[in-house]
Amino acid sequence: MLQKKWIQLILIGPLFVMGMSSNADKIELPDEELARDSVLPVFEKTQAVLNKNVKTNGRFQFGLGAGLEVNEPFYNDTLYGVFGAYHFNEIHGVNLQFQAWSPGLSNYGEQIKTDQGLDPDRSPQPQWAAIMNYEFVAYYGKISLSKQTVMNLNLFADVGLMYLDIEDRSTFGLNLGIGQTLFFTNNVGLRLDLKTVIFKGPDPASRPASPPPAASDFEENVHVNNQVLASLLFLL
Repeated sequence: MLQKKWIQLILIGPLFVMGMSSNADKIELPDEELARDSVLPVFEKTQAVLNKNVKTNGRFQFGLGAGLEVNEPFYNDTLYGVFGAYHFNEIHGVNLQFQAWSPGLSNYGEQIKTDQGLDPDRSPQPQWAAIMNYEFVAYYGKISLSKQTVMNLNLFADVGLMYLDIEDRSTFGLNLGIGQTLFFTNNVGLRLDLKTVIFKGPDPASRPASPPPAASDFEENVHVNNQVLASLLFLL
């Protein structure tokens, strides 16, 4: 008899629960009252960098260094330069550079002088350039080389005009570059530049060595030279 009652409860129980569910009221809430999946905080002024160690706002930079013109086939590819910069704030600045080319021919230039009947020595060569750039600092960060050492760095891009002296003539050109500054201290650092300079100048391969051409005999074309420079900088 007891077993029969348990069977009846098992069969009737689900029907009782379903009946209660069918009589329950359905509650609907407006969409604007429902909680969103994510909520973003609103800040009046977002600061991307906190506790910046090396501040450049309103400060001057000076430096000197050397580098290579990596795609120069005819002439000595060693460069020397000095620069000075002023930062209006942590992002924008202006940069003035003076750059000089080492005289003489490269190994390839000496080779074609002997084998190909060309004489790049007779063509006017770049002597020096004065460059004025706008500089944009795109990123500031910190790197740790050890547990006790933290270095600060800037990644930047610059663009500007240059005045170029090519022995018996002069011309204007365009300077484009990107680079990185590593600060050893708050006042001393290392600046690395990867630049492209574009200018119109004499083509050393446009005239044979015989008869000996004059400097004005060489045709002109557009030069696109890529440069790599490293400079020691001081921040005042």
